[in-house]
Amino acid sequence: MSFAAASPRFATRRTIINLLKIPFDQYKVDNVLVAIPSINERAIQFVKGIGFTPRGTLSRFYSKSVHACVFGLHRNTFKSRDFLKRKKQPEQRSRSQPHGEEHTVGASLA
Repeated sequence: MSFAAASPRFATRRTIINLLKIPFDQYKVDNVLVAIPSINERAIQFVKGIGFTPRGTLSRFYSKSVHACVFGLHRNTFKSRDFLKRKKQPEQRSRSQPHGEEHTVGASLA
């Protein structure tokens, strides 16, 4: 399985999950591995960001100076309830309000 895109905007949660359902649900694999040229920092950060973990390096795989960085994603990680879920952002405090009152951004008013 291979894919590429002209823009990172394709990478919605839904698109990533639907792409990864193919190997995990249709073909019932336990691990998905990706090999990325060591000079492609953007792709390396992307796969790390969606949950892949480093598995090793294939020295001089692409050329004398370009290695293959191998990353993997296990079925259990993909099937976990929090895979690609939005992280809850910590509450942010704004500057002091008039009369010494503080306003909390992102907190519910109850």
